[in-house]
Amino acid sequence: MLSKTMKGFCEFTEGINRVVSWLVVVLLVLLVGIVSVSVFYRYALNDSITWSSEAARYLCIWIGFLAASVAMRRQMHIGLTILIDRLGYKERRVIGILSHAAVSVFLVFVSWLGFRLAARQMLQISPALMLPMGVAYLAIPVSAVLMGIQSLSLMITMLFKIHESQRECDLC
Repeated sequence: MLSKTMKGFCEFTEGINRVVSWLVVVLLVLLVGIVSVSVFYRYALNDSITWSSEAARYLCIWIGFLAASVAMRRQMHIGLTILIDRLGYKERRVIGILSHAAVSVFLVFVSWLGFRLAARQMLQISPALMLPMGVAYLAIPVSAVLMGIQSLSLMITMLFKIHESQRECDLC
């Protein structure tokens, strides 16, 4: 029963990762489109789109933070593995579980403080887009929650060795 629940959670988090990956792609295409049109207006038409640089800035923020969640799931964040690579399987697994647990606790604090920060910035309006600045700041807690879910999934996968018995969960 526990294994079936863990497999379901693993599939759920993989689904979240797929959605976030596609969202990053869509935002990146939107960013390239806005910047391309802005460059065309500036150099070909000798005019400028006033909101384009601000939109590009906020899109870059969201792309970077959301992509961090995708990288967490794929275990692509930078790490020093020179010592861990010399350990045996059990020791690496224990260190992996402990590190994901520590990361998850850290991300809970980042989420909590990030939501507080975003809420305080909702009254401030951006100059060009006329959006609440809290929308840009929401990238912090949203990505922290997504990374926390992915880190928890990786920790559970290592803890219950789901990847060894169930190939549907493509981790570790």
